[in-house]
Amino acid sequence: MSVPPFPIEAISLFFRILATERGLKMSEQLWNYLRSRVQVVTSDGEVINGFVTDFIDEMDNDEQDEITILIDNPRPDEPTEISLFESEIISIKAIS
Repeated sequence: MSVPPFPIEAISLFFRILATERGLKMSEQLWNYLRSRVQVVTSDGEVINGFVTDFIDEMDNDEQDEITILIDNPRPDEPTEISLFESEIISIKAIS
């Protein structure tokens, strides 16, 4: 007897419930923004628009989640991407 694979919706729901039980708001869950265009306000007050290309879970990364953002239209003297820890992000929202 084979077990059918879990649908992605069930896996997503599992992680949402787990995060809620840990006392975290869903808006703080950086993995939700993977492969999305976002606007981030950093703790330095910088506003960054770009595409989230990577997510590193807190278990693998000094107990903080981290995302990497491919920056929209960087100036020639700026990097093309940036990695931010959860503690460096004041707010994040998906944009189109």
